[in-house]
Amino acid sequence: MKNDTEYGKFWTILYKEFKLSKTLCVEIFDYTKLMQNTIQLNFENILISSQQWKRLF
Repeated sequence: MKNDTEYGKFWTILYKEFKLSKTLCVEIFDYTKLMQNTIQLNFENILISSQQWKRLF
């Protein structure tokens, strides 16, 4: 896309913003890669939900 005559400049700006956003997110959350704790977080959410469900009944 960056070589496209019509959208090349826009694509380059968008890609630079993506790379900056990714870098800052990794830095803010003190990760080594983006979404590194996703599986663990999903497991914790399921566990919390099941515990809440058990309290209802």
